[in-house]
Amino acid sequence: MNLAMWHEQSLETCLEHDIYSISSMDWSSRFSGQHERVRFVLGPDEPDAQDNRGGGYPVGLGYHARRLAHSGWQTLIEHRVPQAASWIIMNGTTRPLNWCVYGQLADITCFDPYPINYYGGDHAYVRELLDYARRCGAPKPMFGCLEAFGYSAGQGGAGQPSRAALPAEWHQNVVQAIGVGMKGLTSWVWVEGAGGFSLSEPMQEEVASVNRLISHIETDLLLATPIDLASSDAGLVDTGVVDNEQWPKEQVWAGALLSGPDTLVIAAANHIPAAKPDSPVITPAQDVTITVDLPDYLPDVEAFEVTENGVAPYAYCEVGEGKARLKLATLESGRVFLLRRR
Repeated sequence: MNLAMWHEQSLETCLEHDIYSISSMDWSSRFSGQHERVRFVLGPDEPDAQDNRGGGYPVGLGYHARRLAHSGWQTLIEHRVPQAASWIIMNGTTRPLNWCVYGQLADITCFDPYPINYYGGDHAYVRELLDYARRCGAPKPMFGCLEAFGYSAGQGGAGQPSRAALPAEWHQNVVQAIGVGMKGLTSWVWVEGAGGFSLSEPMQEEVASVNRLISHIETDLLLATPIDLASSDAGLVDTGVVDNEQWPKEQVWAGALLSGPDTLVIAAANHIPAAKPDSPVITPAQDVTITVDLPDYLPDVEAFEVTENGVAPYAYCEVGEGKARLKLATLESGRVFLLRRR
């Protein structure tokens, strides 16, 4: 999806480069570019933000959902491209009730936590909004659409000055998405024409690095489901949105995923404050312990850290009394760990 999000590719190109493609369906041309390498059919973009068709949001709730249902959109996909999944992207700016509607509509829903880049929201919104949208669509898989900020004029959000995402922000956002159970990640902001990440060499390197990290635990993530087993002793920090609306959030957030009978995936994300248009001051957390309550069927585990270089044993883990305690000397953005049956 990262490669193909807005760029339909011909069958010849897909076969030449051994890639898959997407196809979009608009109301005028119906289907275009359909072939056996199409894996996703993209519905109307950000329908939740376009549902106010006059008379206020209560009148417009689910407007595009009704259009899709009445048109037979899902049936057409199943008949014309049975190997493809229907796919809708929500943008998180208009009425959480709409997310519930679209979370149930397509095979895969994809959520874009826009409040971060449009409104200068705190980065905790990534996990909070993605987790809520995932629950709205359960048991269907949820993909995260992450972008943070644009890199050229007009890409920083409505009426907002542009600011590039820091590599640490992108890394932290992806770790949060992993920790709340996302089954895939994508972003439209790579494209140069949209002022995207390809204009920044550090971001190019970070996106590639995180993709490599994910590649080492693809199977674990496909099986994984979020569960409330992990906590941090780092305490709270005052945070909020630009303009200094503050409330307490965790300095280090820890998310846990059950993956099959023998593995837990642990995501740890350091707090990054809201900051726009200037870059944030990121204060690394020091000497943090992540405590994981082990399920009864998994009383003894070994710890591993996942990085772009692979999965390596992690020595700073104590196991006992039904808990695993991961000791982190420092945490700037985000880190991912595995606990596997010993």
